Amino acid sequence: MKTETLLQLKDIHVHYGGVKALAGVSVNIDEGEIVALMGPNGAGKSTILKAIFGLAPIDSGVVLWEGQKFKPVSYEVVERGVSFVPQGRRVFHHLTVLDKGKIYAEGNPKELIEQKILEKVFLGKS
Repeated sequence: MKTETLLQLKDIHVHYGGVKALAGVSVNIDEGEIVALMGPNGAGKSTILKAIFGLAPIDSGVVLWEGQKFKPVSYEVVERGVSFVPQGRRVFHHLTVLDKGKIYAEGNPKELIEQKILEKVFLGKS
């Protein structure tokens, strides 16, 4: 059985200010494959994941989904079935508490109940 390549990073370069975080990284992830990124601190593991989710500034290179060029946006990557749980306390620090709650409510099977709770707690709606 031939597997299809779902996600590809080709020659990805990422800089944070003057610091080179990734230089020409390429990764292929095939359908049904489980992938582990391993390496020492500072090797670029988290930056690769952030690049996949549009959370790191890609200077050059290309991201492909099922062979088609794809501009990574975090919620669109999640909609495609890919998840990322970053280490640390500043998870999605650019989102408000309400935005984070909405993300949780979206993925929850009890979406309507959760949305009502969010509206009541954060917006004061009855």
